[in-house]
Amino acid sequence: MVERFNRRLAEAIRTVPPNGDNAGRNRFANHQDRNAFIKNTVDAYNRTRLQCLGYNAPLQRLNNLTEDNTFAGMSGPLNFTPIPIKRPMPQPSPFQGEGIKLRSYG
Repeated sequence: MVERFNRRLAEAIRTVPPNGDNAGRNRFANHQDRNAFIKNTVDAYNRTRLQCLGYNAPLQRLNNLTEDNTFAGMSGPLNFTPIPIKRPMPQPSPFQGEGIKLRSYG
């Protein structure tokens, strides 16, 4: 879904002719124009019926949620059982017990 949205937004921005200022690098005269264009594009996309959503619009799907759409923080439906990882026991160091001896200043 995200890739589709990003592609549609990029395609929509490419349809805007380059602005005459800044050697044509900018397509919008200011931030307000750009933000208004993106808002209108997002609003139109959210009302477009998509095959991947069963020919429903994203906004329509969000408004018709009948149950939780995530199991984050829940322990019921997932029944996740961690699998123990078998790791070899660490071998004792041949230098064990021979640390750096500190002189005490008293």
